[in-house]
Amino acid sequence: MIDFKTFAHLAHIDLGEPQPKPTSLEGDQLEAANTLWT
Repeated sequence: MIDFKTFAHLAHIDLGEPQPKPTSLEGDQLEAANTLWT
């Protein structure tokens, strides 16, 4: 099993301002994201 303490730093990353979600059908959904892997 994965030790979740390995990923504890992810709880504190800055996601920036929420932006309109590109897959929103109504156009009223927002999301904030950060690329973790490339």
